[in-house]
Amino acid sequence: MYPNNEIPNQVEYKSTKEMFEANNKAKYLIWFVLFGIMLFVMLILQLTGYLHLIIKRDDYLKMYEDYFINEKASNPASFANIKFRNNVISGTFITLVFLATIILYFISFIKCLIKKDYSQHSMILTFSLPIVFIFILLNFLFSGSGYWNIQSKDVAKIISIVNSTLFLISYLAFYLQIRRIVRKFALLKAYLAAQQANNMDINNSSFDTMFNQVYMNSENNVVTNAPQTSKSNLYRQKLELLDDAQLKAMAEKLSIYGSAEFSREQLIDKIALIFEEKEMKTSFAQNNENDNKTTEENKKDNNDLNKNDKDIN
Repeated sequence: MYPNNEIPNQVEYKSTKEMFEANNKAKYLIWFVLFGIMLFVMLILQLTGYLHLIIKRDDYLKMYEDYFINEKASNPASFANIKFRNNVISGTFITLVFLATIILYFISFIKCLIKKDYSQHSMILTFSLPIVFIFILLNFLFSGSGYWNIQSKDVAKIISIVNSTLFLISYLAFYLQIRRIVRKFALLKAYLAAQQANNMDINNSSFDTMFNQVYMNSENNVVTNAPQTSKSNLYRQKLELLDDAQLKAMAEKLSIYGSAEFSREQLIDKIALIFEEKEMKTSFAQNNENDNKTTEENKKDNNDLNKNDKDIN
């Protein structure tokens, strides 16, 4: 159920917070800090190359024009302008992506530290950074010789290649470790949720029982009475009495995944739906049981009648 037996080695922890506090300083924090530093260094390099391209516009245009003259292009100046414009556009895009990445990374990192749970790490980065890694690697492997024909004056391109190399190294050295840490926390959460679900038999736990466990007034008296109405509306009316923290506590008891991110209305709907479905299943099972019982009784009556007929004959 859990790959590579990762979870059984972590059952000593009763929560992700406990695992975080036990290992963060010694094992986890360093990888996030190092990768963050590398992202910042790459951002500085990217900005340096981009600004150099803009400030030294005339020098780059002359360099590009000389290149196209050597290539015997029909209109070297026009091709030089097109190449410069394309480099500015791509440079702008890459710089904005770097900015967005580093902002998202540090927001995600701070969120993980606050919640003491590295499974809160950005899913966008988890899926996008491997794609960037593969793209850069393929670009290095399959680019033609022209890509590596770098002039000493082409500072922007030199910085671009250095930055790409730094990203590949940083990903392999640091971010793979981050992914493993995030996976550990995610697996532990999944294991604990499954364990909680197994320990709590929802089928034997009524709505009122669970409701009373989380809803107490200031004197710790349980509120058990509610307006008489349909079961569906009754659930929702009672749930409306709970505050947000109590709703989340009840959602956790029911192992509702992602409950911390749900709105109040979503929590009420999902909790009520669980008990509505349970009620339907219970009702269906009872009807089947009654039908089976009736069938058995009819069979027994028929058998008794047949026996009586035989006795009379």
